[in-house]
Amino acid sequence: MTTTEMIRTLKARVKELAVLQKKGKRARKTLIPDRPALLHELGIEAPEDAPRHVWRRKALITAALNLSLELRGRPYRHGVRKGLEYAVEAESSRLRSEFAAV
Repeated sequence: MTTTEMIRTLKARVKELAVLQKKGKRARKTLIPDRPALLHELGIEAPEDAPRHVWRRKALITAALNLSLELRGRPYRHGVRKGLEYAVEAESSRLRSEFAAV
């Protein structure tokens, strides 16, 4: 897989995750009437797990963005919130190994 194909794949993945992230953030709110439908659509069994899924998706998005910037040769990296360092690093290494295998 060439570098441009990897960048395209990462951008497509970020777009998909961004759509899910928007729905996930809405599903965290407890007073909306369509919350059960959103939770079911996102595959979240317990309503109290919604914030955890949002944080995990945020780590995935940050890792994918930073890897695409790295592949493009840009020095800028998206910041990582406290508490997400380990998750972002784990996702970054998983993405790198996934692309190395292809």
